[in-house]
Amino acid sequence: MRCVALLLAAFLFCTSVFSQTTVYIDPAEVTIMAVGKTVECSISISGAENVLAYQFKLIFDETAVKFISLENANFLPAQSFAVPAKTEVLGEVLFGATSLGNASEQATGTLAIATFEILAKQDSAINLSEVKLSDPEANNIPTKAIGMKLLTEKISVVTEHKKGEQVLTFKAEIRANGEPVKGLADVWKNEQGIQAEKGQFIEYQSKFATPNPYKVGGVYVITEDGDILEPSNEVQQMRLIENDGWVHRKLPLDSIAGKTISAISIGTDANSGQRGLFVLLVDNIQLTNGNSQIVSIWNSQSSSLPKLRGETVGLENVAFQVGTDEVAVAPRGKITTTWSNVKISR
Repeated sequence: MRCVALLLAAFLFCTSVFSQTTVYIDPAEVTIMAVGKTVECSISISGAENVLAYQFKLIFDETAVKFISLENANFLPAQSFAVPAKTEVLGEVLFGATSLGNASEQATGTLAIATFEILAKQDSAINLSEVKLSDPEANNIPTKAIGMKLLTEKISVVTEHKKGEQVLTFKAEIRANGEPVKGLADVWKNEQGIQAEKGQFIEYQSKFATPNPYKVGGVYVITEDGDILEPSNEVQQMRLIENDGWVHRKLPLDSIAGKTISAISIGTDANSGQRGLFVLLVDNIQLTNGNSQIVSIWNSQSSSLPKLRGETVGLENVAFQVGTDEVAVAPRGKITTTWSNVKISR
C-alpha cells in the first residue's frame, strides 16, 4: 500500500512539473542583420489554465536595442484592458493586461507583441522578469519565464585570396637606397570609429608583387588619438595561396584595446628603403574576433580607391588600382594597366 502511495505521489509531482505554465519570448533567438532594422517578438504562453490577467517586465541592453512598442494580443478574451507600457527605467519596460469578463479558455497563445529597433551589432538578450498570472479569484499562477537571445550574424573569416578576384594595389617607386620610406592610404575612415577590444584582429591577405627585396608594409590601424598599429613582422596563420606569394596575416588589436579606431590604411613605413618599384597587393581586410568577421573593411566586391594620408616620404609616382592580380603586375614587375596617379612626391 505504501508503495502505491509513493507511486501516486511521484505521478502527481511529475504532472505538476510537466504541466507548468510557461511564459516565453518567441522566437527564442534572432540573428541581427543590420543596425536600424526592427525586431518583432511575441510574448507567448503555454500550459495555461484559467488566466484572467497577466503582467511582465522586459529587460534589455539599451545600448543594443531600443524599445518601440508593446501591444496586447489575443490570448485574453475580447473584453480585456491593457495598461500602457511603462518605460521610466532605462533598459526596462513593464506591461500588463486583464480581462474585464471571463478568464481565457486557451492553454496556449500570445499575450503580447513587442517591437524593438537594433542599435548595435552585438550579442545581447531580451529577458522576461516579474511575470505574474492570476485567475478570477486573484490567485497567483506559478509560472516559468524564458527570454530571447539577439545574436550577431556569424560570418567566417576569409583566409585565402581567390585567384582572379579583385585586389587592392598600392604602387610606388622608392627613390633611393637606405633612406626613410613612408606612404599610407586610408582604405576605411569613420568619424564615429570602432572601439578596439581584446581578442580582436585585423586579418587580410597580402602579396609583394615585385622582385624588390624591400618588403615592408601591409595594413595599418590608426586610432583617433593618433596611435598607429603597424603590420606584425610575425606572420600568423601563414598560408601561401597557389604558391604565388599570397600570405594571410593576422594583426592583434590587444595593444590598442579600449581605443577608438578612426582609420585603416594600406602602405609602407620604414626607416630604410631600397630603390626600385614597390607593389603591394591586398585583399579581404576584415575586423574579426579570431573566429568570425565583425566588419568587412575591403573585399573583392569593393570598388573604392584609398585616399592618401598625409605626405609621402622617399616615394614618387604613388598610385592605386582595383583589379585582378593577373593584370595588376606583369611577370617582370611592369604595370600593364592604366593607373590613376593620386599623388607624386619629389
